[in-house]
Amino acid sequence: MNIVEFLDEKFYKEDVQDIATFFGLGTTGKKAEIIRRIVTSDDFEVGKLFDHFSKETLYLLCFYAKLPASGSKKDLWNRIIGRFKLDMEIPLVEETTSKEALSRPSLDENTLEEKQIFEEQEIDDELREIEDIIKNWSPDRRYNSEEGYQVELSSLLKHKYGLEVKNEAGSTQIDILVNDNIPIELKKNPNRGDFDRLDGQIMRNIDEYGKLIVVICQLETKELFLEYKNRNMNRFSPEELIFIIK
Repeated sequence: MNIVEFLDEKFYKEDVQDIATFFGLGTTGKKAEIIRRIVTSDDFEVGKLFDHFSKETLYLLCFYAKLPASGSKKDLWNRIIGRFKLDMEIPLVEETTSKEALSRPSLDENTLEEKQIFEEQEIDDELREIEDIIKNWSPDRRYNSEEGYQVELSSLLKHKYGLEVKNEAGSTQIDILVNDNIPIELKKNPNRGDFDRLDGQIMRNIDEYGKLIVVICQLETKELFLEYKNRNMNRFSPEELIFIIK
């Protein structure tokens, strides 16, 4: 994957504008124009992105690419360089001698895609049951906050269906946790900033529970949601991440 494809596929326009600012470049124009401006700049080098990206950003990139997300910022960066082959001439920031790095086999994109497509996934009947309940749920009213929807849905799951329900539970502080293994995150008409924060919540909960149901209420910005959903459904399987609009 070349650097242009990497910047276009893995980042929002706002992220690309931040990178342009880091290199002292203009941020106007379409996303493709800004990317072209970055990569053709005399000051641009792929290795310099290491200084721009935060450890959290590199962590997310590793997580979405199904790479190990532990270790230092330099370890994360080295895995990304190796995984996406952004520039084979660029030396690693720091050679790692960790047992994990030495033992991990090299996988190209075709290998990963074939594994994702052909590997059979076990159907989670309990997850599908909860999904159907939420899809058939009609909130009694339009609430002014996410908490109103959280209380109503929790009550429905607990009192009508007899499920064990916890709120703000576990290490991820998930909105609703059903039977200690099915996390539900609720959002009310999320904006781009809310979706950015949701990235971290998705990552943490799928890492913790292997699945997540995201329920979005009172959605008004459908285009933004569809862009976000498509990006994430390319990263996670239907058994890992479910979006429901109410």
